Amino acid sequence: MAMEFTLNTIEEAIEDIKLAEKFFLATKNEAGLEKTYESMGVNLAELGKYEEAVSYLFKSLTLKEKLNIKEGLGSNYNNIGRQLY
Repeated sequence: MAMEFTLNTIEEAIEDIKLAEKFFLATKNEAGLEKTYESMGVNLAELGKYEEAVSYLFKSLTLKEKLNIKEGLGSNYNNIGRQLY
């Protein structure tokens, strides 16, 4: 069964992601922040906010590279490419 999301649900998710971003910044948790930025980028893209989405996706990519996180690099590049296409 496919799950359908409404615009309201995505906007609510973005609000939750903003709270997570504040928490991870306050606790200096870069790994959590990386995932938060990726989630924000994906959700913003769903709303058609492509430039803002790419900004968050690049923040995620930068932290992945800094922290030497290999898992998900391809996904980041793919998401960035889809927004720039």
